[in-house]
Parts: sequence; structure tokens; C-alpha cells
Amino acid sequence: MNPTVIGWLPGEPLLPAVTDALAQATLVFGAKGFAPLAERFAPNARFEPFEAWLAQLPERCARAIAQGERVVVATTGDPLFHGAAAALLAHFGPDAVTVLPERSSVQLACARLGIPWHNATLVSAHGKVREPWSWKNAPHHPLRPVLVAAAHNRSPIVALTAPGAGATEIASALTELSLAHRYRISVAARIGLDGEALWRDLEPSQAAATAFPHPHIAILTSTTPGTEAAFGWDDDAYAQRQPEKGLITKREVRAVALALLALTPHDTVWDIGAGSGSVGLEAARLTPEGAVWAFEKNADDVAIALTNARRFHAANWTIRHTKAPAGLEEAPDPNAVFIGGSGGELAELLTYCWQRIAPGGRLVATFVTLENLATATAAMTALDAPWHATQLWAARTKPILAMHRFAAENPVWLVAATKEPS
Repeated sequence: MNPTVIGWLPGEPLLPAVTDALAQATLVFGAKGFAPLAERFAPNARFEPFEAWLAQLPERCARAIAQGERVVVATTGDPLFHGAAAALLAHFGPDAVTVLPERSSVQLACARLGIPWHNATLVSAHGKVREPWSWKNAPHHPLRPVLVAAAHNRSPIVALTAPGAGATEIASALTELSLAHRYRISVAARIGLDGEALWRDLEPSQAAATAFPHPHIAILTSTTPGTEAAFGWDDDAYAQRQPEKGLITKREVRAVALALLALTPHDTVWDIGAGSGSVGLEAARLTPEGAVWAFEKNADDVAIALTNARRFHAANWTIRHTKAPAGLEEAPDPNAVFIGGSGGELAELLTYCWQRIAPGGRLVATFVTLENLATATAAMTALDAPWHATQLWAARTKPILAMHRFAAENPVWLVAATKEPS
């Protein structure tokens, strides 16, 4: 016997195939709200709510089936859209699970609000919310997928929400990310339930001041096209320390460093010695499904990097005020590490990063002094890391009378290494 996964929408009639499956069931797993449904349509079945142990659902189903039970798993809407069916298919295989979907809540929300969704970006903000979204928790907050999609100017963005990560909180975070001018927010709440309500085309300031009942779906539609490039932003686009303007990895070096890092969309990146944040912020644009953890020892530079994060809408970026390697232990193992400054502990830092970096991961470090270059290559050699170095010496045009000349930038060395895959 195989498990059957059904979809149901409150207030809507059940599909005939669903009523047949329930009538034959001896055990129904589902959310607490499905108890009346099971009592009515599955008179021969026990009902067990699964909220407390949802991660164990495949194993529980397997044990019940082995004991001769006819198992039905009851979910809302389409069980394959952020639903329980995915885990069951992975456990039993695609031929061993019967899925009987209903219309999804997304489909109904868009129909209620009159929003075409054939090109929508679908995201989920489900998850346990311990505190409001901030730069401190950006990489792992449930709102991250919604905000990253907004930072990349997706439209419409259709978001499944949860308490603490709903339309109100999305609107507040858009303001913090300097994105409020770019979006309007529509909300469909309690679809098919008592108290169903709709809100259309709210300004984020209006949405931030509204308490929307749960469950609800938030739909963000863009009103202003984004113009930010993926990377290679002009140096002057960044806030920089004054009067020491120039504490920034220059655009030519950023471009080569990011190429050597060979980032993928899901990478976790460390930016050590972040300064104004330029490398890490551009890396964040290239890793929309991943996250960037920046570390900087100078408090003034941390504040400047936060200013730049707002300017460039870095929803998957965070920064810690610390002198690395202190503080790195709280970050997840990286797939890519960029070191722009070491605070005088270069060999120790390289050793620590190389030990933590994931198999197949990349490390890139930049230097402007021969002494640090020698320390780095010696440390990487001692680690048996397959390093190579690139010298970059760029020159930019500057006016001279009615003509132009080339003015050389400081030479920079980039040391790069890729860890062997496991």
C-alpha cells in the first residue's frame, strides 16, 4: 500500500477522488484543522495531527503502512507547493505516492486580487521567527527569500507568509532596504475561511501600519524598474570613510576577485576585512539563494558598510564588528572566502579559513605589500593549498589640460586557491 496525499481548501467541495481516498483510509495525518474533515469523510480512520513531528512524517507513514494501515496525508491546497508531498516523494519514490491536489492558495489569491501570475516569483516566508528582520539576522530570517526577490526587482512576488513574517513585516523591511518606493503590496487573507479579506495596492507605509490576519498571502508588484547591475559598481557609488576616502577594493580588483571566487547562486560567502563592504555587497547580488557574512574590526567602517547595504538593497548580507578570526565561529562554513584585510594575523586567519571552507570552495585574498604577499604564499604552501597569484596593475584616465593621461593605481596581488572536492 502507498500513501495518498490530498489537498483541501476550506469552504470548497472535495474532489471525488479525495472523498474516495478518505473513505478507504484507516489513518489520516494532517494539521489540527483537518480533524472535522476526517471525522466526516473518513469514519473508519484514526486522525493524528502532525504539527509537533512534521519532519518525521515519511518515517511515520512508512511504519503505519508496514503495519497494514491505509494512510492519507491531508494538506491545504496543492501538496506539491511547499507542502508535505515533496518529503514523501523523496522518501517513497515518485511511483509510490498518490497526490491528489486542489487549487493552491496562490492560485486563489491571485484570482481574488486580479493579478496574473504566470511570470510570478513564488517564495515562502514560512519558518520560526525569533526576532524582526535586521542586518544581524538577514541570512537566515524567514523573510530573506521575499526581500532578495525584491532586491532583484522581481514582479510580481507572491509570498506565503507566517506570523512574524507577514505583509506588515515585509513592508517594514522594504523600507529598511530602501525598496519601499519600488513596490506596492496586495494581501489576500483567510481565503475560504470566515473573515476572508482583501487589500489592493497598498503603499508599504500603509502595509507596515496594518495588522493583517493570518493566514495570508502577500503579493508585491513593482512600480519602478531597478537599475543596479549585478556587480562592477562605480567606486563613487559607495559611501567611504572620510577624510580617508578610498578605503575600498577598487572596481577592477573587485571584478577579478569575484571572477576568481567563481560564485554560484547558493554559495555562503565570507568577506573578511570588509571595509566599505564593496566586495561582499556585490557578492550578495551574485548569490541570491545564498548569503554573505561580512566581518570588520573598525566600527566606523561597519557603519559605512551598513549605509552601502541599504543603498544596494543587500537582503542576504550581514556584518559583524569583530577582528577575525574572532567571531567567525558563528558563521556557517563558507563556499567562498574573500580576505581584504587581516588585522596583522594573516597566517592564522588563512589557516582558519582554509580549515573551515567547504570542499570545492574557493579562497581569494588581496595584498598591497610584498611582506603580506610573502606571508600568504608561505601560509598557503604550509597548508598544502594549491594556490596561484595574480598581479593587477590598473591605470585610469585623468584630464590634463585639454587632453587625458593615464594615472596608475596601486598594484594589487590576488592569491587564490580552490579546495579539493570531497
